This record gives sequence, C-alpha cells and structure tokens, in this order.
Amino acid sequence: MQHPRNRAWRRFKNTVNQHKGMGTGELFKPEKNWKQVYLRSEKLNRAKQLGFEYPRKNVTKQALEEQYCKTENTHLLFICSRNQWRSPTAQNLWRRSSCYDALSAGTSPKAKKTVSTTGIQSE
Repeated sequence: MQHPRNRAWRRFKNTVNQHKGMGTGELFKPEKNWKQVYLRSEKLNRAKQLGFEYPRKNVTKQALEEQYCKTENTHLLFICSRNQWRSPTAQNLWRRSSCYDALSAGTSPKAKKTVSTTGIQSE
C-alpha cells in the first residue's frame, strides 16, 4: 500500500529538509568555532606583550606628522600604468601633507606623464 502524500506528510518533509539547507526555511548555519574567538582579556594581554595600548586611541594626522616628520621633505612617487586613476589619486591624498612632496607618473607611452630617469632625479 502506498503512503498518502497529504498536508501532514509535506510538513514533515519540509522540516526534515530545512536542516539539510533545502526547503522554504532558513539555511543550516554551522556552529561558531569558539577556538577562533578572542576575548577582550586575551586581546589586552596580547597588546601588553607587544607593547601597545588596546584599544588604540585615535591619532590625528597632525599628531602623526609631528611625530614622523623630518626636517627635509620626503619625496613620494606613485606609479601606475596609464597615470589616470590610481597614481593621481594617491598623489592628491598625499599632496596636502606638509612632510611629503608627492608626484605621480605612468609606465605606458600613452600615460599623461611618463616615468623617466631624468624626471625622478630632478624632482
């Protein structure tokens, strides 16, 4: 005799299949791996071992410049292939700094400004 497939049977199959990631219910989510979770106390102890404060305080850009700025400006040259997006963006980000002189160039002959040894040495 065959089993009738009525509403009760469909509900039962739906609940069984939900645990397999099938059906209309939520997908099966694996249990959290507790070995990879770090507690705050462990983070504080590790930071103390490494010699820095946790959580780190927000440091302003001006404070960083005062700490790392030397008497002479450091020259930065950002290079990408066509000098269209990446290197000009990096140049504009670092141009505002008082410690760095930022320039950008490209390696392709079709670049807006190509890299050359004379350009690197003179600037």
